[in-house]
Amino acid sequence: MAFNNRGFAYAAKGNFERAIQDYDQALLLNPNAALTLYNRGFALAAEGEFDHAIEDYDRAIGLNANFSQAFLNRGFAYAVKGDFDRAIADYDQAIRLNPDVAIAYYNRGVARARKSDLVRAIQDYDEAIHRDPNYVWAYYGRGEAYAKKRDFAHAISDYDQTIRLDPWNAKALNDRGFAYASKGDFEVAIRDYGQAIRLDPNYANAFYNRGSAYAEQHHFERAISDYDQAIRLAPDFAPAFVNRGFVYGTKGNYERAIEDFNRAITLAPNSADALLNRGITKLKKGDYIGGRADIAQAKLMKPDIDD
Repeated sequence: MAFNNRGFAYAAKGNFERAIQDYDQALLLNPNAALTLYNRGFALAAEGEFDHAIEDYDRAIGLNANFSQAFLNRGFAYAVKGDFDRAIADYDQAIRLNPDVAIAYYNRGVARARKSDLVRAIQDYDEAIHRDPNYVWAYYGRGEAYAKKRDFAHAISDYDQTIRLDPWNAKALNDRGFAYASKGDFEVAIRDYGQAIRLDPNYANAFYNRGSAYAEQHHFERAISDYDQAIRLAPDFAPAFVNRGFVYGTKGNYERAIEDFNRAITLAPNSADALLNRGITKLKKGDYIGGRADIAQAKLMKPDIDD
């Protein structure tokens, strides 16, 4: 027991390597200690060793079929690996064994959202919030799910709650800005993006989104400046090149526009938007053969493009 307890103390300090060493020793002395197997699984997961963590959770559950926390953590490990069906099955078991734990509903909601099961994801976030009315990430997750359903009014309401509980949450501010922009309220969106950037000056997506809002308002120089910043922070951010190219094209600077579309296509060869916009820009320059070829290729990738 002493090795397990010292391992737990190391884990509490964030020293997972030393914790694992102690759990190893404890398991040499008692290979059937479900709690020690669970603790080592937790430490292995913290070190990114999810396959080995799952093996330890498997053994812990085999020894104690009512170990709800082991189901919960194994579900999380499966979710990190992208196996959302197994994750949901484990969260189901965790909830069956202990129906009052908010994080189990939240985690299942996240897994369901990743599978695009947004209705049931929202139901899980509801349950998480019912059990913990101050659960910041449950409000945020539900807001994301509503936004994906294009229910921006409910999304904004949930982002409001997220920001009320966590005023320094740059991601929630950015996403609320996107919801406002999707409703056409670009001024409010720009304020939210600006606040997100003040909280996190390296937030490339917030610069990108604010640039798009400025472009919608025809503030093209401000839009280009924000796209510049997004690209400086994330040089492989293909959509930023597409949008900056579109703004350059709108300003009549076709050479710069095509340069940006070329870069976007290099980064994302399957970007129909980049090909379409490059084709349109080539047509404007008088390159009818090249322009039509790009547009035809874009339509093969995205058949719903209008003629």
